Amino acid sequence: MRDALVESERIQVPTPTDPEGMHKAVDMYTIAEAVSDDYACAATILTNYKDSKNEYVQQSAQTLLEAIKTTKEINADLISMMESLYKATKAEDID
Repeated sequence: MRDALVESERIQVPTPTDPEGMHKAVDMYTIAEAVSDDYACAATILTNYKDSKNEYVQQSAQTLLEAIKTTKEINADLISMMESLYKATKAEDID
């Protein structure tokens, strides 16, 4: 999870007028995919603890799994919104 958080900080949103926009877009998708993979790995590990007999371990695992799920959904939504903004040529193009 730490790797995902550190990687997330490196995301740079390209602007349509940025001469390096294409490179930044590729970097953004590469980093977003790496972050998603890191969270998936953490979720796989935590799944082993969600049915723990220790109540504190069980609660922690379930809370972290929910946080990972929510974070992945938010990240996917943000990427989608950035794509819409990047592709828009006028205000009406933005959902």
